Amino acid sequence: MWEKIIGILVEHFAGKFPLWLAPVQVAMLPINDELVPHACNVKDFFEKHGIRVEIDGRTESLNRKIREAQINQVPVILTIGAKERDTGTLSVRTLDGAVRYGLLPEMLLEKLFSVIRERQLTRTLFESEESGT
Repeated sequence: MWEKIIGILVEHFAGKFPLWLAPVQVAMLPINDELVPHACNVKDFFEKHGIRVEIDGRTESLNRKIREAQINQVPVILTIGAKERDTGTLSVRTLDGAVRYGLLPEMLLEKLFSVIRERQLTRTLFESEESGT
């Protein structure tokens, strides 16, 4: 029975699950090996609050990692660079094409909780006037 339900959901969403239903909600992409420990700290923060996170610690180019996360339909993609580590902020990319820089982890967590709590089906995480800053 569950297999049938899962099959219907996969077919309905064409594999592009909303944030609250996605198996991996957030992909973290450190730009180099020395940033992986910081990415692990950020991952622990989100996992502690029940968000499903994976780190792509491979030694691939950032563009390739982003492309693969998009192909895998991960709703939220975080790129972790030295600037983000030093400032304690995040660079956030969503599947609707919005990119947001300098976001505090607590602010992102609040937005994620809002989408999850309301079971939103939209792929938009940020309001249009906020995106791209």
